[in-house]
Parts: sequence; C-alpha cells; structure tokens
Amino acid sequence: MSFVRSKISSPFQLEKPVNPINFAGRETVLKNISHMVGNILIGTPSQALLCGQRGMGKTSLIHYLRYVYSQKKLLVIDIENPVSLSDLIIQIVETILKKSINEPHHMKIREIFQKSLVVSESKKEIYDLKDTKLIPRKDLKFMPSYDDLKYLKENFHLILKEVSSWLRISKGMIITVDEIDYLSSEKEFIEWYGEFGFKLNQLDDTKVAILLTLKPDYLRGLYLANPDFKNIFRVYALNQLSYGEVENFYQKVFSRLKIKISTKDISQMAKASKGMPFLMEEIGDAVYWNCDGIMITEQDVNTGIIDAGKITFSYQMPDEIAEYSK
Repeated sequence: MSFVRSKISSPFQLEKPVNPINFAGRETVLKNISHMVGNILIGTPSQALLCGQRGMGKTSLIHYLRYVYSQKKLLVIDIENPVSLSDLIIQIVETILKKSINEPHHMKIREIFQKSLVVSESKKEIYDLKDTKLIPRKDLKFMPSYDDLKYLKENFHLILKEVSSWLRISKGMIITVDEIDYLSSEKEFIEWYGEFGFKLNQLDDTKVAILLTLKPDYLRGLYLANPDFKNIFRVYALNQLSYGEVENFYQKVFSRLKIKISTKDISQMAKASKGMPFLMEEIGDAVYWNCDGIMITEQDVNTGIIDAGKITFSYQMPDEIAEYSK
C-alpha cells in the first residue's frame, strides 16, 4: 500500500499575495529597487511606481519587498487601498506611530503629531500587568482637525524628513502603498502629489522611499493630468514572467513540501501559465490538489492545467491553456 500524505491547505495563494518564502522572479526590478533603497540610506529620497495589469503580481511584489526590508531594519509603512488623500495621510501617520513604538526616540516622533492624537482604552484586549492588576491597553488614534490636516498636506515632505531623522534602530523609512488606482484619478491627489513628490525629491538628509502600485491605464492618466510625474517617479513595468522564473517558482514550492515532480512536468506547467502570476498560482493549486502529496504525475499536471483553465475562463486565454493539456 502506498502512503498518501494528507493535504490540509494549499501552498498557493489564489487572489492573495504570494508567501514571501515562495517568491521568485522579478530580478531586474528587485535589483533596481535595491539601488533605490541604497540611496535613502545615504539621505537621498526616492520614489517609484510598480506598474502592471491585473494579475501581474504587483501585490505579491510589494508584500515581498515589505518582508525583505523589514528584515533589513528599515521602518516599513504598509498602506492598502487609500480612498482619499486625507485617508492616505492619516493611514501613514497612524502606521508610523504604531511601527516606531520600539524606536528610542518614539516619543519625539509622537510629539510631531501630538496635537491631533486621541488616546482611548482598547476594547479588544487587555495585556499589561501593574501591581498584579490588569490594565487596559491604550489605543492611539490620529484625528487631525481640518486646519491640522491642511498643515500636514502642505508640509508632509518636511514632516517625513523629521520622522526619518529620529530613527535609530531603523536605517530609514519605506512607505509602500498598494493599489492607488482609485486615488490616482482624484484631482486633489494629483495636484497634491505633484507638489509633494517634487519637494520630497529636493530634500537632503532624508531617508525616505515611497513605492506605489497601479495599473498602466491609471499611469497614463497621471501623465496626462500632470506631465511632471515623469520627473518624480521611477517606473518599473511588471510584465509576464519568463518560463525560467515560473519554473524556479514551482521548483521552490514543491521542493519545500518534499513533493517530487519531473523537470518535464514543471516545464509544461510553466508554459501553460504564459508567465502570468495569477495563472501560475491557479495551475499550481489545481495540480497540488490532484497529486497524492508525495509525487506529481504527468496526469496530475494535465488535469490540473485543464481545471485551472476552467476556473480562469472568465479572465483570459482558456484556449491557450487547453492546448497544453492535449
């Protein structure tokens, strides 16, 4: 009787960012961003746009970068889907306050925003002990008035510089904002960022980098609304992965799980993916659930590709996927 390893959950993330330990590819982009981060370590601010169509792995890349640079002792500010300029700024400030808590000069950072801070008792958890008694955790909320928010918007480049100057454990600060598609079409954001981004780039001794993601159509809209954006950002296009990058991804995942698969079958999966990260995940997931947990067979691969084709029919390219299963 052959042993079948039980499978509890898939190592592939459908409609979610790839687990950083499985991330593969994008070597050129990663190298360029590494140089960009190197600049902020010597006090030169940098800004970049990661641009790609839906399913090209923008979110996976930004999550990977957050993981990598938090391990390298940078203060990573992670923002998701801001709905307005005010929302973006408030999210950034609240995340700075939360993530800088272990910095020796945290109170100095806090003083920058003290006027707009509201302290309340958390209803979620009670952590701390004092004189053998439980004391409620205190939550900080950043709630600026209209005038305070107006001041922040006008001086945000200088405020970020001041925050970065108080960092000691962290070597610098990286602000990552995933999906600015909606925000980038807002007139207030376009006008504000055109001025803010230019002023930030002109500062000296400012250890701040900004990484934003968006789709190509929205990038074109930004350029049409304000051509100066071309002088503010470095743009990194995220296109299809090479077959070699996809093969490396599959090899890493299955090797980590100690599941055997032939080079030929990995190559077939890579070709069927067309280098598209979302399709790569769908195919990997379908093949994984077809196998016995020990070894992936040619039949597992063929069936998995067909299953993935059915699931992704509403996206694109079902015919191309099916041809690899013949």
